[in-house]
Amino acid sequence: MTEWPGRWSREFTEPLAVLTHLIELEDEQADLLENVLDGTLLGMTKLENLGVQWQKTSSDRNPRMAGYLF
Repeated sequence: MTEWPGRWSREFTEPLAVLTHLIELEDEQADLLENVLDGTLLGMTKLENLGVQWQKTSSDRNPRMAGYLF
């Protein structure tokens, strides 16, 4: 093959654009991680009070309907 198909260019540049954007966000991501690590930990009781439901059986791991989290 002596030609470079156009789709190869797209397949190359799209992930390259994503990686470039992630590199540009690196400082913001580092600040966010630092804030998260410096923050208060939430225990199970506090999370339950906020509406988190823990699995009781293995079937509890399956979503009840698409897009439904709680």
